[in-house]
Amino acid sequence: RHRQWAYSLPYFNHRMRNLSSKYRWCMIDNEPDWADFHPIGYRPNRKAIHRRPWMWCFTVPRYAIEDPLYTSVTHENMNRIYEEIGYSKKPYYLQSEE
Repeated sequence: RHRQWAYSLPYFNHRMRNLSSKYRWCMIDNEPDWADFHPIGYRPNRKAIHRRPWMWCFTVPRYAIEDPLYTSVTHENMNRIYEEIGYSKKPYYLQSEE
């Protein structure tokens, strides 16, 4: 039960959410950067930290650059794959005027 309630803490505490959102790549294994880019610009674009949390999460490599699958599971790469096979279109703000 404590684990279940601890998951909801970053949603209610803004400082804790900001501290924990930089370690999202350690916890989410598929598209960890899906919420980093904000197309309209209401908030600054986020960037993950280069290292894992210092006290827990030993199941991922020590640094993000050491993870061999990190670049293949990013949101940007998944969107590129879907656009290449024709599954989805580019968003309107990224389309060229051709």
